[in-house]
Amino acid sequence: MAKDELSLEDFSDYLKACDLDMSSHDAEVLLLTCIDFRFFSKIAQHMDASGLGGKYDQVILAGAELGAVVDFPPDPRLHWQQFFLEHLGLAKELHRIKRVVVIGHRDCGAYKKFGLLPERPTPEEERAAHKLQADKLEVLVHRFHRDLKVDKFLLSLGPGPADPLILQRMD
Repeated sequence: MAKDELSLEDFSDYLKACDLDMSSHDAEVLLLTCIDFRFFSKIAQHMDASGLGGKYDQVILAGAELGAVVDFPPDPRLHWQQFFLEHLGLAKELHRIKRVVVIGHRDCGAYKKFGLLPERPTPEEERAAHKLQADKLEVLVHRFHRDLKVDKFLLSLGPGPADPLILQRMD
């Protein structure tokens, strides 16, 4: 495993070390994930294992980080960025979140749909495309909420159902 990669167990340990107040009524974290059904239960399982079960808000957008920053050419569509920002502001106000954790994933159909990746990208192309969008998201979050921390991860799904999921930091 590369030094910037985390197993989901390591991810749970990472969240535990983030100086979050697990005893408070506040949510602490806004989790931004993709609509891809393959990941919901695994991510929730590890959020629970980190002690954040029932202590985080979640926003789900196609492409995760991409959905919050994508520019739709040529016809305007639903303003996903506004949707994300309004939910982020509300989560901060109501649940006092301190951190945004974004988990994108490899083999994401939204990246192909919006023309940001070819049909068969190399791992390097894929990571670079996700990092570019995740960095845009971080800038967007800090433009409106400078006090929030942003953690950016790229999730890999193994070819078999028993294969472990791996998170790669996108810092």
